[in-house]
Amino acid sequence: MSSSDLVQRLSQKDPTALEEFYKQYRAPVYALARRIVVDEWDAEEVLQDVVWTVFRKADTFRGDAEFQRWVYRVTRNASLMLLRKRKRIPTPVEDSDMEAFINATNHYDDVHHPEQAFVHQQAVNRMNHELDRLDPVNQTLFNAMDIHGRSKEEVSLELGLSVSAVKARLHRIRKTLRQSVDNVLVPA
Repeated sequence: MSSSDLVQRLSQKDPTALEEFYKQYRAPVYALARRIVVDEWDAEEVLQDVVWTVFRKADTFRGDAEFQRWVYRVTRNASLMLLRKRKRIPTPVEDSDMEAFINATNHYDDVHHPEQAFVHQQAVNRMNHELDRLDPVNQTLFNAMDIHGRSKEEVSLELGLSVSAVKARLHRIRKTLRQSVDNVLVPA
């Protein structure tokens, strides 16, 4: 079934279209959610949320972008909302170093590794401290892009910056966060 047919049938609340959507998009939605939220149970929760959101809101899909990109955005937003709800550190999808650090969270929660848990907590505290030290424009930029999943174009319009300036600032923010975490995990 083509994407346009699927969207049309989902807009009409056709249950067989929901089933077809689930078959086609279950794996990529779960994979993206798992990369962001890390925990498999949370990724399952995001998957269910995305399925029902797409079913309920398919009639709002304007067709400006590909359906697959819209589903990606819905998945990213649902994942970030779950992280915010549970007050976890968001995982920047593009940044594998930060992602690897966040993925390590589950390993350090074990009571058999209190030193690692302590070091990890210090790293989290350091990262939060660095985020608090950002100027208001950079805080807004980081929150809009890495927490709320907004596009570079949207953020550049909101802040009155060029897209390249937004990308450069985000890169510097992430680099600062990585360095602050590296300083805790691997002291000089």
